Amino acid sequence: MTSSRIRAAIGIALALTLTSALAEAKEKDKPAAAEKAAEKTPAQVTFFDSRLFDSSLSKELAGDADVVEVNISGKVSLNNIPTRMDQWLTTVGENGELTLKQAEPQLKAKFIGAIAPVVFAMIKQFSVERTLDPAKKYNATIQYVVDRNGESSIEKIVFTKKKQ
Repeated sequence: MTSSRIRAAIGIALALTLTSALAEAKEKDKPAAAEKAAEKTPAQVTFFDSRLFDSSLSKELAGDADVVEVNISGKVSLNNIPTRMDQWLTTVGENGELTLKQAEPQLKAKFIGAIAPVVFAMIKQFSVERTLDPAKKYNATIQYVVDRNGESSIEKIVFTKKKQ
């Protein structure tokens, strides 16, 4: 079994496992969800190298979210951006503004719950062009950290809707 198939299988198994727990938590958090909507919290997607990520990010960007944060789990070097992420950043750069910003050190843990949009993204599959199209309405900021060895790694990418 190839490593990409193993990663995909793990991702799908994790998403399916989280589905029932997330549905239960969603019912409990309905008042909190209404408060979050009122505060205009950014939509969140976790990057993983799969077409499911493309569908999830496309769905969020096609919606009316003013800000969509792409969280990076693991280490992704600024000098070696995965092709899947590069196509999104290239689309933004060709149609808007792409900036680099050193991220503030964060003490909070990354939550696995950010994978939830993946479950819903499994339903739809788009062509690459149609999938990337919503990114044209956004600018993006790549937030990175520099480790003790001086190596820069992407912490997060924030897509911000262009002002009309």
